[in-house]
Amino acid sequence: MAFETPELRNNFIRKIQEGTIEIQAGTKNTAVALGKYVASKNVGIGFVDEGKNKLAVYIFDKYKDDIYSASLYGMLLAAGREHVKIEDLSYDNLKALVATLNTLEPKKIEESIKIKLTEKVDELISAKISVLIRSTFILLILILLIPIVEFYIYAWWWKRKVEQAVTTDEASASPINRGDNLL
Repeated sequence: MAFETPELRNNFIRKIQEGTIEIQAGTKNTAVALGKYVASKNVGIGFVDEGKNKLAVYIFDKYKDDIYSASLYGMLLAAGREHVKIEDLSYDNLKALVATLNTLEPKKIEESIKIKLTEKVDELISAKISVLIRSTFILLILILLIPIVEFYIYAWWWKRKVEQAVTTDEASASPINRGDNLL
């Protein structure tokens, strides 16, 4: 991604920072709003209400990212029904994206983007280099096998030549082929 001017790059980073801040605030606000809703539905018995509220706060605190991701995914599905095909974006992908945005510090967005890009480039380069090294290694082995194959071809050829020489010497030394009549 190339930016024409530094202002465009800064605007892009600022928008990502704002989106991250909104995601983090939305995650926290959803948990707080659900906690208030559960607290407003008290039954009037003190120890039951206290237990229910503490348990709700614990559950909402523990699963606030999942709750926000699910509600955001539901809103995207509802809003994009007629306009956008949301089926391409699975819930797991959205959940991972929201979790990543929640872990990022908005002021370090540019640095984290650079780190992620560097990791991806390193993965690509490592994959290409490993393929290059593997193919070079195979080529080296094939080059080293050439003298061995040549040795066996030469040994086979020499063996055939010696066998032909032996058979021609035996044929010439045989008294049957000489034409001399020994009787």
